[in-house]
Amino acid sequence: MIIFNKTTPFNQLFWVTLILLHIIMMCGLYCQFGFNYANEGAKYILNATEILNGTHNWHFNYNSFYSTYELYLAGFLFFKTPLYIICIGTYTLSIWSYYRFYNMLQTIVNKSVAKVWVSFMLLSPMLQYWHFNLFSESFFIAFGLLFFSLVFSGGKLQYTLLFFLSIILLFARPNALFIVGAGWSFIIYQKKWFSNRTICVSILLLGLLLVNAVLFLLPLPYKDFTIQLAGGAIYCGFPTLPYPTLPEGKYTLWNVYHYIYNTYGLQTVIELFLKKIASFFIISRPYYSSWHNTINNLHTISYIVCVIPFFKWKTYSKEVNYFIITLTAIVLLNAVMVGVIYNEWSERHTIQVFPFIFVGVAMAFDGIRKNYSARFKVNTKVVPLSNLLSTLIVSLCASIICFTIDSPKPVPPCSLLLPLSTR
Repeated sequence: MIIFNKTTPFNQLFWVTLILLHIIMMCGLYCQFGFNYANEGAKYILNATEILNGTHNWHFNYNSFYSTYELYLAGFLFFKTPLYIICIGTYTLSIWSYYRFYNMLQTIVNKSVAKVWVSFMLLSPMLQYWHFNLFSESFFIAFGLLFFSLVFSGGKLQYTLLFFLSIILLFARPNALFIVGAGWSFIIYQKKWFSNRTICVSILLLGLLLVNAVLFLLPLPYKDFTIQLAGGAIYCGFPTLPYPTLPEGKYTLWNVYHYIYNTYGLQTVIELFLKKIASFFIISRPYYSSWHNTINNLHTISYIVCVIPFFKWKTYSKEVNYFIITLTAIVLLNAVMVGVIYNEWSERHTIQVFPFIFVGVAMAFDGIRKNYSARFKVNTKVVPLSNLLSTLIVSLCASIICFTIDSPKPVPPCSLLLPLSTR
């Protein structure tokens, strides 16, 4: 199935416009930021180099959950490719995943929803910016979309490929467990392998076992996690509790929260948890430029719009409703995860769920389109213009960040992790 499956003028105009706007936005982002190989990217490159040299520490720890991305990088380094080729390779993988997810949306919902979704994905500067970095977000999002494009394909499931994608995801980022768990739970429920009661009890027991393992057994990297958690950091690098904190050593989440509870009390523990969850949905930062924050804040409109399909659930098929519930669960679980640990200095944690939020936005747009068509008796041949209009509206956001960016504000001196100088 090719993307120009109908050669109508409106359909061709839509795709040509979308592709041109995407290219313009990507060129603007590159001119403004270029490629970035520092920070987390430098750490991953170092680990990938150690893998090639046979000096990598394979003992199981928190960093093990990034192994597949490091192996992916090691493949490029083995052939001595320039680092920017890795970014281009990951971008190509992302485009392929968008295409697969687009086809899946066409199958289980409709083409209008698929078009609006892919428009938001391709024209979101907040998402596309990360293709110019060696961070793991773009890699992780791509495989998450590929996984769900198989789970909800509506056809015969390819279990071998699903298992392979599950392994890649589980060792690409720790929160992949939410995606893989939700996907396989849906498959088990849909195929009726067990009774609903057995499925619910199993999910509850496995969840409790996982929580206990993470709380009591998983050792935390001291500099990356322990010092941040004990310092009450809501955003990484910005402690809210007085220093000094725990001395250097090996700690688990339980050890750190036990320390906070004993030192500051239960109220502080609860306040930090709620503030961190709230921070998950905040994608502006005081050290970003004004226009950067404006662009990011425009994305927060999606939080309101994506809720609309919940009020239209009776008009959707059972499979679509399960799809919406699955994506919603993943968004909320990611927010809780941030509540337990802390948020990043950038919006890295939040952008991972925006492809799922954009599904709700696209479905809301489609509902508005249908109501408009029915109320004003619009010719169905003209309806694709609404998709083009959606694309043009979103592209306005993209053009702003490409051509009108202020200089960044200084970072507060308490920061332990400086953001990118160009951000």
